[in-house]
Amino acid sequence: MINATPKRRPPAPTGALSRPMPNHTALIDATIDRIDTNLIRVASDIKKVPLYRLTMQGACYFIAADDIDAEAFKQIDRLKPGMAVRACVFDDRGRRSIAWIKGNDVAIAPYNVVRQKSSNVSLLIWASCIFMLSLLIDGAAFKSGWAFVGAVTLVVGIISLLGTLLAIAGLSELVFRPQRREAQEKWQYEPASFTAERSNG
Repeated sequence: MINATPKRRPPAPTGALSRPMPNHTALIDATIDRIDTNLIRVASDIKKVPLYRLTMQGACYFIAADDIDAEAFKQIDRLKPGMAVRACVFDDRGRRSIAWIKGNDVAIAPYNVVRQKSSNVSLLIWASCIFMLSLLIDGAAFKSGWAFVGAVTLVVGIISLLGTLLAIAGLSELVFRPQRREAQEKWQYEPASFTAERSNG
């Protein structure tokens, strides 16, 4: 008889870390000392991403709009200095970043990996089917001399190919950013009601 292996609970939170491990997450319990707002991070696609900097126990941590759940990011103004919080942190190219954070009366959820994966898989399936169908129709139109139909299906094929590439890029991001999956797993273990203890430094 084979016994199922239970899921391993994440390690208990610690104080502020000197530096989280690359591509992995860690839980910390700390008190917010300072919050800097109105910062901007320029993403690789030249898109400006809102950025907040939290100082906790002498270390700076950053919260970017594209690292956490989009709806949850709207609650970020509820974070205040002096608030005791638990945060899931990770190293992002040498910068301490926050994947999710929660306190007594605020919970900012992580980036929804499951929803994003499902959306990308659905997009990949539909785009691939439409691309293959457009190739078949385009081939038949070419043999029949239907130039207009062939031109239309060619455009549809190009659009569906772009959709396929976009879906593949979204799925590959889950491989290259494993901290998002880790953060969501740790979030699922968090109790619905949570009271963080203040850190004395």
